[in-house]
Amino acid sequence: MIVPMKHISLFILKRDERRIMKALQRSGAVQLSAAAETVSDDEQQGSGAAEEAYSDFLRACESEHNRCQTEAQRIKSALSALSFYAPKQGMGEKLAPQAEYEPAELTESIAPALAVCDELDELNGRLTALRAEKERQASLLKQLKPFAAMDIKVEDIASTKNADFVTGVIPASELPALREAGIAFDAFGEEGKVPVIVAVPKAEPEETEAVLKKAGFVQKLLPEITDTPAENIEGITAKLAEIDSEQAEIKQKLQALAENTELLKKGYDGALIEQQRAKARCDLFATKQTVLLTGWIRSDEVDKVMASIDEVTDISCVQMRDPYDEEQPPTYCKNNKFFAPFETITNMYSPPDPRGFDPTVVMTPFYLLFFGLMMGDTGYGLIMTLAAGLFYKIKKPTGGIGNICQILFWGGISTMIFGLLAGTCFGMNWYDIFGPSFPFPLLDPMKDQMTALIVYCCLGFGQIIAGMIVSIVLHLKRGDWQTALFDIGSWLMIFAGAAIALLVKSPAKYAGFGLLGLGLLLLIVFGGRAKKGVGRVIGGVGKLYDITGFLSDVLSYSRVFALGLATGAMGSAFNLVANIARDMLKGIPVVGGVVSFLVAAVLLVVLHLFCVAINALGAFIHCARLQFIEYYNRFYTPGGKLFAPLGMYTKHNKIK
Repeated sequence: MIVPMKHISLFILKRDERRIMKALQRSGAVQLSAAAETVSDDEQQGSGAAEEAYSDFLRACESEHNRCQTEAQRIKSALSALSFYAPKQGMGEKLAPQAEYEPAELTESIAPALAVCDELDELNGRLTALRAEKERQASLLKQLKPFAAMDIKVEDIASTKNADFVTGVIPASELPALREAGIAFDAFGEEGKVPVIVAVPKAEPEETEAVLKKAGFVQKLLPEITDTPAENIEGITAKLAEIDSEQAEIKQKLQALAENTELLKKGYDGALIEQQRAKARCDLFATKQTVLLTGWIRSDEVDKVMASIDEVTDISCVQMRDPYDEEQPPTYCKNNKFFAPFETITNMYSPPDPRGFDPTVVMTPFYLLFFGLMMGDTGYGLIMTLAAGLFYKIKKPTGGIGNICQILFWGGISTMIFGLLAGTCFGMNWYDIFGPSFPFPLLDPMKDQMTALIVYCCLGFGQIIAGMIVSIVLHLKRGDWQTALFDIGSWLMIFAGAAIALLVKSPAKYAGFGLLGLGLLLLIVFGGRAKKGVGRVIGGVGKLYDITGFLSDVLSYSRVFALGLATGAMGSAFNLVANIARDMLKGIPVVGGVVSFLVAAVLLVVLHLFCVAINALGAFIHCARLQFIEYYNRFYTPGGKLFAPLGMYTKHNKIK
């Protein structure tokens, strides 16, 4: 059911504002709206002082929100950075439920977490500087390595009055050619490419450069250093070793710092709580002495909100009212523990209009029915039920993940039931397991496809009829009996009359013809009642064309048959693959029996788990699609926005 909303306007003293906001956040029962929008322009601009007070208040709130947002982002980045150094979690740790803390414990962890962030920033800054220095030294080493054999100090290589000196490398085999050409040079090596210093006359450099080019000389500039290249290489190598050592020390410190992961998670959740409250404060309106808070609360939590306010202050003014016709309050649906998770299915499409109808209760049975038929394998249903049930029991997830987990749990139970009635067990037929005398399945889609297709489409037609009945009830509640009778009831008469006339052999079938005729008469005469004259008759006759829409919707349920058939076929094919692999490996001498058994077992586990995953995803999506397109279009009014109260929404820990 949709819980009615109340609009709240709360006037409090400015001195109590922060404590009130903390109390309301703790209650998780108020969705704030922009209070300034409820104050007229004249009231806001009543005086320069009042306008300045609100501007200062808003500016302070926005500044606080930015600060909280920055703190949360810093801690989040620290968690991401330290995840590379933290020890890997085992499966038990990943499945462990979230720890529970008081809100104060989380917010008090913000400062220590930020201190860890400061230390991390310092270490990362030093690490970045070391990386840059290491790259610089490595580049310098690369430049000097060709001249490692040079025993001349670099600062001694300087131009003279008559010649310039160039450095580079040249093949050792070309050194005699340089001597024959009369070029002055010093070579440092006898094999391969050797470093050389060549004197190039300033008067006629072209001749020397031509000889060098022909000999394969490659000029390489020496960096601006002192002493010999070998001495510099030795110093750079030592420097690189020091950098590596310091980097190793910093990484050890980072690993030690990663032990603060739990502290950072607590600090991050605390920062999120502060950020959420700071953002909500930006919606308040303030004068010099008072603050106005406006928003929405559930009608069943009025007492809870009032108690939260009274615990903080006895000086307040609270005004509550029902929504105006032009207002769009948020939507909150309240269902029991079984139906509540299935609200997620509807919300994936669109939350219901706050003045509309919550379809969860009338949708869930059909969703589970078609989910079970689409999966259609008892073994797969058992896996889904056990996996979802154990995960929910151990991890205790909340929110969307918890809801999906419960949907899969109940979907697994439905799959076990309909796998027995009209399906398989791990891709095997029931009579292959228990013999031909076993009474199940009652309907085998693998053998009797046409009957299965007809049965599934009939079930879909039943859901469409159920949607029409829901629509009639809703229209009657709104006092719109004409739509209920002429537009929807007439079709029900047509379908019921046609079914009686076709299926009943006794004289009662004539009652079916009468009901069919009455339905057609109501539809043709009153279907176009919004028009006048001939247009009314034409409009009524045109309503008969809607039968194509019904036919299209019914045929959409053939996907239930197709997916159920696909699940059984995939499971059977995977069993065949495993059997073929086992038979192929049996011939291996000595160990053939063991190897073939292990390979077949692994294949069966992996392939069937894949089959469960891919078909559960398909069933989940296609079942939802049937509800959205074929069912909800009969009665559902979308367009709502989910109730999102100010609360303590955390990521890593739960609130006690």
